[in-house]
Order: sequence, then C-alpha cells, then structure tokens
Amino acid sequence: MASIRRNIARWFQLHWWKRYLGDKRPPRKYLDARAAYWKDFLERLAIAPEAGACVLDAGCGPVGIFIALGEKSRVDAVDPLLGKYEEELEHFKKAYYPRVHFYSDSIEAFFAENKSECEKYDYIFCLNALNRFDDMRASLMDMRNHLKPDGRLVLLVEVHRFLPVKYLFRLLFWSFTNPREADLQDYLALLQSCGLKQEKGFLNKKGALFSYWCFVCRV
Repeated sequence: MASIRRNIARWFQLHWWKRYLGDKRPPRKYLDARAAYWKDFLERLAIAPEAGACVLDAGCGPVGIFIALGEKSRVDAVDPLLGKYEEELEHFKKAYYPRVHFYSDSIEAFFAENKSECEKYDYIFCLNALNRFDDMRASLMDMRNHLKPDGRLVLLVEVHRFLPVKYLFRLLFWSFTNPREADLQDYLALLQSCGLKQEKGFLNKKGALFSYWCFVCRV
C-alpha cells in the first residue's frame, strides 16, 4: 500500500509541476526570476554558504534553491523525480547547473546508500518537501544526523491553518500531492522530538487554507 501511495503522490507531483510551469515562459526568464527569489530568501535568512561549504537541497524539485547556489559551494540536489523532470519539463536541465551534483533518489535512499562525497553538511535545505517524504520523522532525523556540529537545517513547510481542513484533506484523494498533512503544532512537536533547536521560526507566507512557515534549526 505504501508503494502505491508513493507512486500516486509522485505522479500528482509531476503533473502539478507541469501545470504550474506551463505558462512560465520563456523558461530561462522564469529561471532567472526564480534564482533571484531564492537569493532574496537567503538574504532574509542571513545565510550565505561560504566557499567549499557542503550544501544539500533535499526534495529539490525542478526549480529548488540549488539554482541560486553552486558557484562556490559543493551542492547536492536530491529528488526521485529528477529524471522525469528532465524528460518532461523545459525548465529543468541538469546541464544548466554544471556545479550541482544531482541524485534521482528518494531522500531515504540517498542517505542510506551514502551517495555523496559530503559525509556531513554545513547547510541542509528542505523547502516545501518534508510532507512528501515517506516518513517525516525518520527523514528529519537523517537530515539532523548529517549536519555538521555547527550546521544549519532550513525547513519551509506547508501548515494547515484549520484543524477540520487538515483531517478532511487526509481523506481526500487529491491530497496525494502532499501525503502528510500537518498543522503548526505537529511540526513544532516533530522538531522537538528530533532534538532540533530553532534559531529562527517565522511565517513566510499566509494563504486562505495554508500558511508557509520557515524554521532555521541546529542540533
């Protein structure tokens, strides 16, 4: 059952990106704008990975924060759909980012198989991806355990604003796009249970049903 749910979630995710990027043309103009967005995001966090830093973009998607990194740092970008993104989306080509190391794997397999040259990371970014992982807590613990002692984990999460809607979405088929529905208290409890300490936590964006919260955490 878990593998069926996973495959359905990935199918929805791919088609969500195809719809979202369909009118973002020309692709290179959109990518330039997206890179500027991520650079502004990093400035707001006061994060500037130094030369030689090891950086991970976990669950990167086709236009993740990796597009604004890689000039000076060692950047790994991990997503099980990278092959599909390159086949079916004009906006993602690995050749655009020659200094980024791409891994078409689940985050669980990436860590289990020790695929990177980086044993531990200075920065791990997991942006709008945590609730798509098979096991949020296990994946979060993996990320925690792969941080350097002074490393930082940056999370951006989709948070339900209303409890009844959270439980309703857990029952709906189209909720497969985000299979792990959670509210703010769920995430705060998850961070605490994983031994992660918040340096920053703030509302990044507020929507009608969801809010988007950012957390900067350390061990």
